[in-house]
Amino acid sequence: MPLIAFWTTFPRKKTRCDEEITGLLPGAERCAYQCKLIDRQEEKLYTQSASAYLFHGSLFNHYDLPKPSSRYLNVLLLREAPIRVEMWWGGQIYKLFMALRKKTKGSLFFISNCRTPSRRERKIRELSKFTEITARGKCEKFFSINGSAESYNCKSDCTDDDLIATHRFYIAFENSNCDDYITEKFYSRISKLLVPVVSERRIYRGIPSYSFIAADDFSSLRDLGNYLNYLRRNDTAYLRLVLHVI
Repeated sequence: MPLIAFWTTFPRKKTRCDEEITGLLPGAERCAYQCKLIDRQEEKLYTQSASAYLFHGSLFNHYDLPKPSSRYLNVLLLREAPIRVEMWWGGQIYKLFMALRKKTKGSLFFISNCRTPSRRERKIRELSKFTEITARGKCEKFFSINGSAESYNCKSDCTDDDLIATHRFYIAFENSNCDDYITEKFYSRISKLLVPVVSERRIYRGIPSYSFIAADDFSSLRDLGNYLNYLRRNDTAYLRLVLHVI
C-alpha cells in the first residue's frame, strides 16, 4: 500500500497526522486506490519509502525539504485560501543583506593535511600573495609567511561560525584531484553563504557552472586573486554571485 507522509505539522495540531487532517479526504476509504497516511517520522518504520509528501502552505519552509527525487511527489496543501497565508515581503532578502554586511574579509581555509597529493598547500600559499586568506587548522603555521595570509589560533572566544560569518569565499581545493571526487566542504560552505573557490572546473561537471569559482578559469593565480579582490570590494557583483550560489 503506498505511503503518503505529512512533512509538516498543521496549525494547532499536535501531530502531523492528526485525525482531523485525515478527515480532509472525505470518502477516501471508498477510493479504488488505497494508501496509508503517516507522519514523517514514522516513515523509517516501513520498508518502503513514501510515494508523496504533504506540506501545509503556511508552515512551508524551503530550508527543510526532502532531497529531490523522481520517486515521490511533493504536494502543497492549504485549508484556507492563499490570501489568508501571511508572508512578510522581503523578509528573507533582509536576512541575506544583514548576513552579507558582516562579510568584510576575503577567503577562508581550514587546513589539517599539510602534505596533499594535489599539493594544494603550495597553490594556496602562492594565491595568498595576491589576496587575503585566513587559514585555520593544525597546518595554519604554513601560512605564517610574507603576504596577505592571516593565521588564526582560535580558542574558546573564536569559533568556526565567527570566521564563516565574516568571510566571502572558501578555498575548497581538493586534497586529491580525482574524477568524481568532490570535497564535502564544497556543499557545507555553500549553505553558509561562502562562495566556493575550487581548483579545477572539470571535476565539478554536472554542477551549475555559476555556483562556484574555478582557479583554472584564470591564466594565473595572480588573476584569480585580483578577481577575488574585485568581488570583495564590489558588493553588487558579489551579491549577484551569491544569489546564484544559494
